[in-house]
Amino acid sequence: FFFSSRRRHTRCLSDWSSDVCSSDLTAIRAVLANPYTVVLVGLRALLESDRDVQVVATAISADETFAAVGEHEADILFVERAMPGTGGLDIIRRLHDTGRAVRSVLMGSVLEAEDIAAALEAGARGALVWDKAASDAVRCLRVVANGGIWLDGDAPTDRIRLLLAEHGGRGRGNSLTRRESELAALVANGLRNAQIAERLHISEGTVKIHLNRIYRKLGTPSRVALALYLRDHA
Repeated sequence: FFFSSRRRHTRCLSDWSSDVCSSDLTAIRAVLANPYTVVLVGLRALLESDRDVQVVATAISADETFAAVGEHEADILFVERAMPGTGGLDIIRRLHDTGRAVRSVLMGSVLEAEDIAAALEAGARGALVWDKAASDAVRCLRVVANGGIWLDGDAPTDRIRLLLAEHGGRGRGNSLTRRESELAALVANGLRNAQIAERLHISEGTVKIHLNRIYRKLGTPSRVALALYLRDHA
């Protein structure tokens, strides 16, 4: 189960005789950022093979990426680690720090555990190497759009979790109360503090208190690190 904040948009489906438009279809709006046009063309074709996906913009620079995400209210951003100038990690970090709702996926020809941990700390919700794009890009997009975290099947999750824990400090014990477990599950599913407060009928301040206590117990320094921990300990 995943929480989804996707919006509904009108899309048109073509058949042999007419164009049929429907506003009942849920479109996942994606922005693709990569300095190479040929890569953008290939990735766009791959993602749009799923009729529930709309690639609303492509970008070849950081400035174009920020503009596209803001203008099109994108749900998902696929961004190349080696973007010219600032780099993909900085793009993810700046979008996260400014409160953009877009969920970012870092891509690269090679992604080491340190790269992935840094991306998660920066606010990314996934990491995907190019070798796996053909088979996994659409599945990655759907998981992340629905509030989950995507890592390649052979990603060194133990090493990534260790790096995250070292950055945020060791946990003192992983025994959560029933309320903390409930709240942690909602965080892992992508809900924000205000949504959790409404769901659990508590204040946002109480949510923050619980969340900080969970972080200390599990040694997870961020929401993404918490989600990754829960995924590996399900």
